[in-house]
Amino acid sequence: MLYRAGWHHPTEGGFASHTLSRMLGAARCRVMMLGEQAPLGAHPILVFQASDEAGQRAMNEALRLALITNQELLVLLPRGSEQEERARTAVESWSARQGRRSRCISFENEDIATLVALLRRERAGALVLPREHALLSGVAGERLLEASDTALIVVP
Repeated sequence: MLYRAGWHHPTEGGFASHTLSRMLGAARCRVMMLGEQAPLGAHPILVFQASDEAGQRAMNEALRLALITNQELLVLLPRGSEQEERARTAVESWSARQGRRSRCISFENEDIATLVALLRRERAGALVLPREHALLSGVAGERLLEASDTALIVVP
């Protein structure tokens, strides 16, 4: 465990953010950061849809986690893009093949407060992000960890 919700650091950009950034950058494997409580029961695995290689690795990890934990997969799609309908169709196709429940939600605003509200509303069990995702850079990543009790799985 690298970080836990509620741990405080002296200032923005202080020890915690530098340590987290260095560890995430150096890790050659998945890294999991936990919130204050471990999720119990049925909680979806969330992932952002992305067409780049890092985003695809995160999607693959989220799919794997949904399968092995028997949880719902919830894919956050960029609103109004051409890729939204293709991604929605691909997720629905995967769900049908696996006999799993999954949903897609249009998610345009990637600020921390909106994302944390979504994680709480959905009672998310985990959020899977590629290491390069903008929500993990600098102070934004630190704020995400402080504000959310959802497990964050970072994929290299």
